[in-house]
Amino acid sequence: MVDLFSRLFRRRRHLIVQADENRDQGKSAEAARLYQKIIDEWGAKPSLLMQLGNSLKDSRNYEKAYTAYMQVWESENRSADVALQLGHLLKLQGDFDNAKKWYSHSIELDGNDNNPAHRELLFVNAIVGGTESTDRQHDDLGVPSVSFPEEAVLRHFRTELQYRPS
Repeated sequence: MVDLFSRLFRRRRHLIVQADENRDQGKSAEAARLYQKIIDEWGAKPSLLMQLGNSLKDSRNYEKAYTAYMQVWESENRSADVALQLGHLLKLQGDFDNAKKWYSHSIELDGNDNNPAHRELLFVNAIVGGTESTDRQHDDLGVPSVSFPEEAVLRHFRTELQYRPS
């Protein structure tokens, strides 16, 4: 019996390593296929759902990525990272208003200055306009408000739409 569990564990671990290697090599569709296989065989753990969502997002399978992220969001494992990834997903689809909402959720859950949602919210606000503060009012910090020249915003957006690992 112990041998059976050992073999099953090694098989699961082997598939996870394969999926991670594909992800790291930019083979997002294959990584997503392997993460889905692992989930189908051994259950939907939040970390695997996040990797599945990231791989699906990177392979532009946005609807399934949204489903994977929402499974984690609607569980007890709701986190700033899930909200951040949902914001990225919606930004990639051009749904800037909802991307802003998810980046704001991320900041609500993790207001630390190193949360990338601060930068992303500023970026999306620069595209669509908006005055939401990402954490504290700039005036309170003695920092001038940020303005983005249109050309710089478009360059950043084009870069964001190209393949980028999650």
